[in-house]
Amino acid sequence: MIAVGDAPGLTTVPNWDAQGMRATESHDTVLEDVFVPDSDVLCVVPAGPPSHPAVAVMQVWAVTLIANVYIGIAERALEIAVAQAARRTSIAIPRGTFAHHPLAQQQVADMYLALEAARSSVDAVAQDWVRDVDHGPMWGPKVLAAKWQATVAANRVVDLACEVVGGSSYRRGTELERLSRDVRAARFHPGTDAFTHEIIGKALLGVDGDGPRW
Repeated sequence: MIAVGDAPGLTTVPNWDAQGMRATESHDTVLEDVFVPDSDVLCVVPAGPPSHPAVAVMQVWAVTLIANVYIGIAERALEIAVAQAARRTSIAIPRGTFAHHPLAQQQVADMYLALEAARSSVDAVAQDWVRDVDHGPMWGPKVLAAKWQATVAANRVVDLACEVVGGSSYRRGTELERLSRDVRAARFHPGTDAFTHEIIGKALLGVDGDGPRW
């Protein structure tokens, strides 16, 4: 449904005080006797497993979008790490910059490899959806798998970027410090690690996802 922001009974509670994602200000929304006309109601579904097609479409759209947010964070972290490695110097490195240090080279390569795999996974799911590829009941696992890949890769890439950049990445107010906070939200955004493993495991083992969970 769509509820207009100034509708009677709709209140925003300014309680967003989190480690990261501060720019989103994802405050709580309270709906108390809010009237929503039929024209603004997408569909009405019964309580229970989200198996309605309209809900499934929203999940594909939302989870793919969320995954790409963290892909973007990882891309920027890699850019920062590469730029800093080219500038950062040490008297222990005769050739000048950290770009010549074997460990920095390996870390940057690991960042690229993790990011490339996750980006390809998310892009493939999005392209299949646009092209109306029929994955049947495996659509859910595929979307969740792509988001999981993005979550794991983004956290890995940002952590490695902090290693390459060094102590300045821990300084409040730097871009990489902000990214290192924002990327932590990926593990809490749907689907979580536990939920993703549950859904994929049930799908592969033939366990009815609409039945009792345990």
